[in-house]
Order: sequence, then C-alpha cells, then structure tokens
Amino acid sequence: MLFSASVVVSLLFTAAFGHPLAGLVNVTDTDIVPRACGTFISDDELMAAEAHFAANKVEPSSLAPLAATLNIYFHVVSRDSSVAGGNVPDSQIADQITVMNEAFSGSGN
Repeated sequence: MLFSASVVVSLLFTAAFGHPLAGLVNVTDTDIVPRACGTFISDDELMAAEAHFAANKVEPSSLAPLAATLNIYFHVVSRDSSVAGGNVPDSQIADQITVMNEAFSGSGN
C-alpha cells in the first residue's frame, strides 16, 4: 500500500512540475509556441540554393527506363494444405502476380 501511494505521489509531482516554466511564470495556452526548425536562411542563401538546384536538376525524361526482373516471394502460413486451413492455392498467387505486372506495366516510362 505504501508503494502504491508513493507511486501516485511521484506521478502527481511529475505532472505538476514537469513543465520547464512551472512555478516561475503564469503560462497560458496562448503563450505556448509550437516548436519549429530553428535554422534561418537569408534570402541571398535561399536564392543561391535555388539556383544550384535548378542548375543540377535532372529531368525524368533523361533517365532511361530500366527493365528489371524481381523475385517475388509469397509466404503462406497455414494450418494445413486446405483453403479452410489457410492455404493459398498456387493459381491464386499466379493471378496476383499477373495483377501486379499489369498494374506496374507503365511504370518507368
């Protein structure tokens, strides 16, 4: 019982004094500013970075489409070799590969 009480008191203490400004100032919801990146970039640095990006941009059309053969593995975990036992027939797996090949046939162009 003493352990439970000490845990509760510890949690209440942490909640009450967990905020960095707790007890120092009266903080309201309007005073809380969300965190953001602290890095500042000047307009000149931004323009130089944009110019560098534009000079080094690679157009997607200049990238040659590559054909690749991927090995596809389906891991079937089942109780037994029956469909009721969770097995997936080879024909269903072949059908799924056909669907994926058709869906991705235009990619890379």
